Amino acid sequence: MVMRHADRPLGPDRVYTATVDRCPDCDRPLPIYQVDGRRVQGLDEAFWLKRRDKRCQPDCPGARPIIYAPRDLRLVLPKRIYGLDVTLHVGERHLRDGVALAQITRDLN
Repeated sequence: MVMRHADRPLGPDRVYTATVDRCPDCDRPLPIYQVDGRRVQGLDEAFWLKRRDKRCQPDCPGARPIIYAPRDLRLVLPKRIYGLDVTLHVGERHLRDGVALAQITRDLN
């Protein structure tokens, strides 16, 4: 029986947090403002990718920009479900080995 990628067990979470710790205007510690998460399917495992952005408190006298967590393009491309390892695997098998995309899909499932 073929398991859907949503039914496969998840590996450990991968968490990326904004690197700035203090507000540039008031020098207070920056709290987590929002968390963006999504499921990513890799070749070996599925995992939950979380990005934690920071923003200063509402009473800050400065502009209060959102400081975003870094995007790691080694894991997954923006707005995609499959990890970069899956994308590269499919491309290499299709272009180098001449395997049909339908066959690669069956092999991955």
